[in-house]
Parts: sequence; structure tokens; C-alpha cells
Amino acid sequence: MHKAVINIYEMVIGALIFALGLLYLSFQSNAAARFVRLANDEILEEGDLYRQYSDVDINLVSCEELYAVIMGERALPISIDGRIIEPDGNDYELYFSYIRAGTYRKSYSYDADHNILQVIYEYAGL
Repeated sequence: MHKAVINIYEMVIGALIFALGLLYLSFQSNAAARFVRLANDEILEEGDLYRQYSDVDINLVSCEELYAVIMGERALPISIDGRIIEPDGNDYELYFSYIRAGTYRKSYSYDADHNILQVIYEYAGL
């Protein structure tokens, strides 16, 4: 009899702890939802975050970004104004001489299966 009473107490305490855990999770979920709503309202009011990305053209690359592309790991050939840079090339002085100050328009050359063959950068101006 004594063991049965202990088992009942353990089950009641376990159920109570489980219920408190569920209650805690629901409060945390509500707090997270309120935070997201508040953040969205602030962003929509100010509009700075959305306005920041509205003018960006991902096909325009600065000359500094082009230097980084050349210095980084290249998996594909790069064409800068018709001059080809192979992926395994490392004559950086020559490659940097291809780049003029300003922005470049980025495009891709594809094969018949729509795989990218080459990344093409053409000078777009200042």
C-alpha cells in the first residue's frame, strides 16, 4: 500500500512538472511571437531595412568586389571585358590590370544543359 501511494505521488509530481514545462513553453512561444510582431511593426514604420534593398542590383559589381572574386577560390573561368581568367591562374598583377574603376555588370554563359560555363563581367561605368 505504501509503495502504491509513493507511485501516485511520483506520477502527480511528474504530471505537474510536465504541465509547468508546457506552460513555460507556451509563454516563451508567445513572447517570441510578440517580439517578431514588434520587430515587423518597427521595420514597417521606419522602412529603412526594406528601402535599403530596393535599389540594389545584384548584377552590378564594384571593382573592389571584382578584386575579391579574383583573389578568392574560383571554380569557373571569369571573363573581364573579353579577357579570360582561368580558375587555376594566379598572375594577379595581370588580372588586376584588366579592372577599371567603377562598376561591372555580371552575367553568365551557359551550356545546352543550362550549366554555368563562365562568369562574365562587363564594364558598366562609374
